[in-house]
Amino acid sequence: MRYAIFSDVHANLRAWEEALSDIRAQRVDVLVCLGDAVGYGPKPEEVLSGIRAVTKNFIIGNHEAAAAGMIDYSVFNDNAKHSTEWTKQALTAESHEFLKTAPIAIDTQDILFVHAEILEPGRFDYIDDQKKALENFTGSKHFVTFVGHTHHPKIFQLKGKRSVSEMPDQNQQLDPSCRYIINVGSVGEPRNAEDLRGVYVIYDSETLKVDFRRVAFDIEAYRAELESTTLNIKPFFLQCHDHQTAEAQLAPPFSEALSPAMEAPLISVSTLSQDAETVSLEVPSDTRKFRNSVVGKRSSVARKAVGLSLISVIVLGLLTWGVMHYIGSQVPDDSLVHSDDISTAKAEPTPPRDLSDPIPDTPQAIPAPPITKTDAPIVHDPKPNPTAIIPPPEPDPKPIVDIPPETDPTVAWWRMEPDSIGEKLIDSKNKSSLPMLAPGKTIGAIAPSALPPHDITNTAAMSLGVWVEPSPTGKFALRADRSFTCEGWFLVAKTRKALFLAGTRSGNANDKQGWHIDIRPNGQMCFFYDNGPQIIQALSEKLPITDLKPHHFAAVWNHDASAGAGEMQLYLDGVKVKTAKVPHIKIPPTQANPFRIGAPKNPSKVALDEVRFSRGALGVSEFLRPDDQSLPKNGLVLNLVGESLSKIAKSVKAPHQPKLDRSKGMPMLQFDGKDDFISIPESDVLDLTAWTIVSLIHPTGGEGVVLGKADSKSTLINYRLMVYKDGKVGALVRGPTHHQQIHCKMNLNVMNRFSVVAARFDPAAKGINKITISVKGASGAYDLNLAKGPVGATMHNAPLMIGRQPGKNARHFKGDIGGILLYNRALSDEELASATKWLADQSSGSVKLTEDHKAAPVAAVEPAEAIVFLIAGEANAGGVAAFSEETVAKAKIKERYPVNPGTTAKNMKIPITTAAYPRSYIWKPQKGPFEQLTPSKNLQACYADRYRHGIELPMAMLLEKKFPHSHIFFIKHGPAKRNLYTQWKANNGSDYKFFHSQITPAMANLKKRYDNVRVVGMYWDQGESDEKQARRYEDNLQKLFAALREDTGLPDLPIYVREQGIFQHDKPEFKRIVDAQIKIANKDANTHLLKLDLGSNEKNYKAWAWSIGKNHLSSKAYLELSKMIIQIEAR
Repeated sequence: MRYAIFSDVHANLRAWEEALSDIRAQRVDVLVCLGDAVGYGPKPEEVLSGIRAVTKNFIIGNHEAAAAGMIDYSVFNDNAKHSTEWTKQALTAESHEFLKTAPIAIDTQDILFVHAEILEPGRFDYIDDQKKALENFTGSKHFVTFVGHTHHPKIFQLKGKRSVSEMPDQNQQLDPSCRYIINVGSVGEPRNAEDLRGVYVIYDSETLKVDFRRVAFDIEAYRAELESTTLNIKPFFLQCHDHQTAEAQLAPPFSEALSPAMEAPLISVSTLSQDAETVSLEVPSDTRKFRNSVVGKRSSVARKAVGLSLISVIVLGLLTWGVMHYIGSQVPDDSLVHSDDISTAKAEPTPPRDLSDPIPDTPQAIPAPPITKTDAPIVHDPKPNPTAIIPPPEPDPKPIVDIPPETDPTVAWWRMEPDSIGEKLIDSKNKSSLPMLAPGKTIGAIAPSALPPHDITNTAAMSLGVWVEPSPTGKFALRADRSFTCEGWFLVAKTRKALFLAGTRSGNANDKQGWHIDIRPNGQMCFFYDNGPQIIQALSEKLPITDLKPHHFAAVWNHDASAGAGEMQLYLDGVKVKTAKVPHIKIPPTQANPFRIGAPKNPSKVALDEVRFSRGALGVSEFLRPDDQSLPKNGLVLNLVGESLSKIAKSVKAPHQPKLDRSKGMPMLQFDGKDDFISIPESDVLDLTAWTIVSLIHPTGGEGVVLGKADSKSTLINYRLMVYKDGKVGALVRGPTHHQQIHCKMNLNVMNRFSVVAARFDPAAKGINKITISVKGASGAYDLNLAKGPVGATMHNAPLMIGRQPGKNARHFKGDIGGILLYNRALSDEELASATKWLADQSSGSVKLTEDHKAAPVAAVEPAEAIVFLIAGEANAGGVAAFSEETVAKAKIKERYPVNPGTTAKNMKIPITTAAYPRSYIWKPQKGPFEQLTPSKNLQACYADRYRHGIELPMAMLLEKKFPHSHIFFIKHGPAKRNLYTQWKANNGSDYKFFHSQITPAMANLKKRYDNVRVVGMYWDQGESDEKQARRYEDNLQKLFAALREDTGLPDLPIYVREQGIFQHDKPEFKRIVDAQIKIANKDANTHLLKLDLGSNEKNYKAWAWSIGKNHLSSKAYLELSKMIIQIEAR
C-alpha cells in the first residue's frame, strides 16, 4: 500500500493545493495528515476543510489542540497566542467540533502515525536528536513511525536495541531488520533556509521505500492572503524569500519552478482500512494539566536569537561577496552558476523553532549560502553519515570516568574582613566586588573560624551596610537552566519590620523580577521570588532566629529538581526548613535588578558575615559551616556525597550514565538496573586489606551491586556490597577460589526503602566479626560463610565499580544511591555509628529513612501494598452524581433538572474535599501518572460542570477504611453514549483499546513502587446505548470480560455489574439486556450483579436518580453500590 503522509500545513492554502496536486500524481492509496493543519497561516478553515475532503485520517497537532481549547495556550509567545486567538475565530463551529474528536494517533499494522512523539503524544515534545529518538523507540514496537512537528524532515534508524543513527532526508530503502522514526517535514511552513519548498513523504509498505517529495508554492500569493488578514505574523520562509529577493534577486518565476508531475491526472484516494486503530484525544477537565506546560518557555530568548541571526545574515552576505570567485571556480557542476554570472551572494538566516513549541538548548548554526542557477531546482542531498550514538556495552567494561578533582563552586565570596571593606565590598575571588551604597560597622566575627574548604580564619563581621552591583550582570539571576546557592551567617535581634539579607530584589515598589532572602518580624525566614506578575515564596514557620546568636542561612535554587520546574530550598543551620516549586515557564530569561547585600531600611541590630554565592545546588556538607566532627576522617579514601556524587555521574558517558535526580533535595543517582554503572579506574588507594563501606541506598527491584572491586570474571573480590532479590544486604571478600571467601548476608529487608547500610571487613577479627553489616546503625541476624583458606583478595588491575560488577553476571543495581563512604580500615563501633549518622543527617529533609530495623520494618516512602479498582462503561460509570444542590445551582441547570431531595454527596455525607482522601489516587487519562483523588478536578465525570462524581468517591471512602495501611488507586474510563458492539467491542473497539492502554502503564507504574499490587475488582456500568443490538448483548459482554481478563493478566478479576433497566423498566428491549447480565453472572463465579432495590413499585427507580428529569445515578445510588461491592469482596 502506498501512503502519502504530510504534516504542518499551517493554514497555507497555496502550499496545500500544490502538495495535493503532487500527491494525486503519485497514485497513492492512503492519505494521512499528521496535524497542525492550522495556526500561523491565513486560511485555516479552507485548509482544514480541504484536507477533510480527501481523507478521514487526520491526527490532531498542538495548534489544533490550542485552537480547540484542549490545551492552555496562555504560555505561548505573543505571536503564537495572537495566531491561536485569530484561528479560533476563523474556524467554524463544525470545525471546532471535528478537532475535539480527532485522534492523537493512528495505528495500523506495523505503522504508527503521530504528530510529535511516541512516548506522550499529548505532550507535543520534539524528536530532534538521536537521544530523543532512542527514548521514543522504547514507546512502541512499530516498524516505522511517522511524525511531524519540528518542520525538519529526517530519518532515525534503530539497529538492535540501542544503536540509533540519523539518515539524510532523501529517498531511502528501509531495512526490515531495523526500526524507523521518520519526520515528514512541513508542507506549509518549511524551515530550511536553503530550500523553501514544502515537504511530504510517500511510503510504500510493500517495497519499504520512502520518498521525500518537495513541492514549490506561490509565496507571493501567500503573502497577499496573509496581508489581507489581521494576522501580524511573518513566517520564516517569507523572511528568507524577502531576503533572497532583496539581496540576490535570484528567485525564479513561480511557473518555472513547478514540477511537471503536478499536471498528472487526478486519481481517487482512500482512507485507512477498517482495521486501522485510533486513539481518541479527550478534552481534559483541566486544560492546564495537558502536557504542554513547558511550551514557549524561552520565547523571548528565541526572538533575540532570530534578530541576531538576521544581523549575521547581512554580515555574512558582505563577506561572501569577496570569496564568490573562488567558490565558483571550485564548483565544476554545470547546474551551479560561476562567479562571473552573479554580482552578489546571499546568506540565509537560521530557521527558528516554532515559538509555541519547546525550544531546544542547543542553538542551530547559520547554514552556508547555496549557489544555484535561477532556473534549477535546489536538491537537498547531503552525504549520509549514519553514526550510532550508543555503542553496545562491552562484556568487560572499561573504566569510564576518573575520580573528578575537587573544584571550587564559588562564584563570589564576601568575607566581611576589615581589609575587604571600603568603597567596595571586596570579593575574595576578585571577580564580583560590590560598590558601597551605605557604610556599615565592623564588629566581631559571627561565623566560626576554620571554615571549609580551606580552614579559613574569620576575624570580623559587618553590621548594617549596603553593597550593590553597578548593573545587572545576570550571574546572580535565578534562571531556568542554572542552579545556585547563596549562603552566609547572620545575627539579628527582634524586629518589627522585615529585613533584607541578600538577593536581586530589594522589595521596593518599582523593584520587580528578582529573588531575595529576608527575615520577618514573627521569626520567619523567606526565600522570595518575584517574576513580575507572580510571587513565589519558600516561607518558613516561626524559627528561633531573633536571639542575637549566630545562625547560618542558605538559599539553594535547584533548577532541575523535576521535569519542567525547579525548587527553592531554604536552610537554617544546615536544616532544610522550607521549599517551593517554580515552573520554568514562569522564569523570565533576563534579570531585571542588580545583586545586593543589605538594605538601607534594615534595623541596626542585624549583622552579616561570610556571604558566598556558588554555582550548583550545594549539599549541606558543602555549606560554609565547620566540618561535622561526627564524620570520621581517618582512612576515608572515597567520599561521594552531595555535589561530588553529581560530578562523577555527569562525567559518565551514555549509555551507562545513571540519571541524576535532585528532586529529593540532595543529589541522588538513579540506576536503571540494565545499563547504568560508574567505573573508577584502578588506584593503589583503592586496594584494601581491610575496609568499611557506608552507603545511602533505595533499591527498587532485582539483585544488584552497590559498590565493589573485583577482577573481570569476579573471581577475586576485594570488597563488595550488594542487595539481593529478597531485599537482604550482603557483603563479600573472595580469594583465588570459592573456598577462600568470607560472605555475610543480613536477614533484613531494605527493598523499596531508603536506608543507610554499612559493611565492615576486619581480617584480624574472629568468626562472625570478620564481616559485619548494619542498617541505619542496627545490626541483625547473619548468614555467614567463613573462608577455608587465606583471603588475599587485593588486586592492582581492576576498577572500582558502582552499580554493577564485571563479567557476564553483571548484577546491575536498580534504584537510588544517595552517597558512598569508603574507608581503608575497619571502623570501630563508635566510628561506624558516627559515619552512619552523618550520612543519614545529610539526607535530612530529603528522604524518609527506614527506622528501627530490629522491629518489623515499615516502608519509608509509602505502604508496601497498592489496592487497585477499575471503573468502566458509559456515563453512569464516568460519574454523574451531584455534589450538592448548591453546586447544581452554580452550574445553572437547577431549574431544568431539579435535584432529587436527599440524594447528593452532601446529603449522603460523602466528602468532597481532597483532604478526605489522603491515600487515594486516580490515573490521569493519556498515560498518567497517578495523582491524588481531587473532587472537582480529576474525576473525569460526564457532565459539563466539574462538581460531579462517580463510584470512585464512596469506594475510596470505604476502601481507605478497609485497607488502613494501603494506598488506593483508581483507573477509570466511562465516556457517555458508548455501546458494546462498536466502541467497547472486545479487543478492537476504540474505548476498549483506550482503557487497556491506560491499565498497562498504570499497573507497570505501581509494580515498580509497591511490594504487592492487588486489583480488587472492576465496576462495569453500561448497556443504555445497546438497545439496537440487545440480542447480541450477552455474547458481546462475555467476550469483553474474557478479553479484559486475558489482556490484563487477571484471569480471576472480579467484575461488578450494575443491573441495567432501572431507568428503562418500561422498555422491552432492555429486558434482554438485563437477562443477559443475569445469565452471565449466574455462569461466571467472578461476575457479580448489583441490583438497586426498587421495593414493591417499579416506579421507585426515581429514588436512585440525582434528578427527577435525568436517568443518571445519584450519590445515594453510588454509595449503595459501593457497600454491595465491599460486602461481596469481603466474602
